[in-house]
Amino acid sequence: MPYQSKTNWQHEDVVTEQDLNRIEGGILEAQEMVDEHVSRTDNPHGVTPEQIEAETPAGAQARVDSHANRRDNPHGVTAGQIPIEDTAGHFATRDVEGALAEVFTHGVDGKAQITAAISAKGGAVPGSAPHSFAELAMGVGSIHVGDYSVGEKIEYKSLGLKNPPHYPIAGFGSERLAITACDSFGFVYVLVLGAKSIRKYDPVTWNYTLLQLPAPHTTKTIEVFQMYNDEIYAVFMDGSYRVAKLSLDGAGSWVSVSASPYYPSGFVVRESGVYLVDQSYIRKFNRLTGAEEWRRFASSYNLLNLAVDEGEMYFYIITTDGSNTVILSKMKLNGAGFASIWTGYPGGNYQIAALEDEYVYCGGKRYGSTSGTPLWSVSFGDGVTAAFALPDRSVIFGARSGGQIKKFSSDGSTIYDLVRPFDNVLSNPLNLSPKNFAVFEGSVYAQEEYYFIKICETLKITK
Repeated sequence: MPYQSKTNWQHEDVVTEQDLNRIEGGILEAQEMVDEHVSRTDNPHGVTPEQIEAETPAGAQARVDSHANRRDNPHGVTAGQIPIEDTAGHFATRDVEGALAEVFTHGVDGKAQITAAISAKGGAVPGSAPHSFAELAMGVGSIHVGDYSVGEKIEYKSLGLKNPPHYPIAGFGSERLAITACDSFGFVYVLVLGAKSIRKYDPVTWNYTLLQLPAPHTTKTIEVFQMYNDEIYAVFMDGSYRVAKLSLDGAGSWVSVSASPYYPSGFVVRESGVYLVDQSYIRKFNRLTGAEEWRRFASSYNLLNLAVDEGEMYFYIITTDGSNTVILSKMKLNGAGFASIWTGYPGGNYQIAALEDEYVYCGGKRYGSTSGTPLWSVSFGDGVTAAFALPDRSVIFGARSGGQIKKFSSDGSTIYDLVRPFDNVLSNPLNLSPKNFAVFEGSVYAQEEYYFIKICETLKITK
């Protein structure tokens, strides 16, 4: 029964055994109640984690996530304690530290073996071991093959050849070729007669893509083109003959507003201007904008060809007089017209090439700056069909008879003389004559009416 307390004890009261038993029973009852309460785990007082500042489940998960996301190796695990799985058996060790050490050792040993091989071939690897791959590549490039290194070019004469080797590149069947050029990357550009686009050929695969005139002139026929600073300048027929710029990246293209009713028998591109023969006149168009800057009278006779030196100071024209004598004239700008400097007679040849103000080549002859008398002359039988001047002052001529191709140095000495080169490489005695040349880094592309050949003036050493 519940404990009955007595709270009115007096000084004179006598404590009996019943009182003591009641008191002891109350103490026992209280102790049992305390023990029962202490042993309970059902939170009898409803205390919350916040009341005792204990961790909540969400807080505990956040701590676990934070620990899992740490990248500072909180447990101090070493590479040697991390095992690897090597099912292929590449490593002797089975932990990350050992595997990395094996990889490093193999790499160093491999580089040392490559370095030794380069040295054995007479090359030298720059820097100090362990060498970088870039240094090893430079070492490979230093290996000499005879008197030359890998990547260098050997002139054909150094190989003991009388003439450079030449190979067929392409035959175009019934397609007649008009003109050829190369850009600074070695791509070859070809215009087929009557075409409305220019073909850009890869020099390795000989596959091509098409370059068209700026819209809305994409359906017009291109008559002739020239390459300058990796940009194409073309003359096309649009009722009259107009000039256009075809940029390879599509930027800065233009079409001239001015037009000429006469076929462009001469067409030259230089740094500031695009020059076009207009019967007895020469027109200049701004190379950047296409605006016509001037039109000047050049001769009483129709102009048959035109060359302009790199400085754009001197103009060379081919004409014929009343008796059909071919005349070569050197002129310079003078007021609104031209002033004549000299006149020469190159024979029955219209092909002309000029790069600098001091020299011009025409009809197998080289002319100087002050006189129409040739400095030297070589015979080509019944005429020159193509001429190409190079920056080193050499010149390549193509002949009508036998399709001969000759290259001469600035003093007129013969560098090489290819006799019937088209017939030889094509195994077809057609008596083909070169019409145009294009040059890129020691390779000369010679074009006749339907075919190309490639003349390799230098050979690149490869390994």
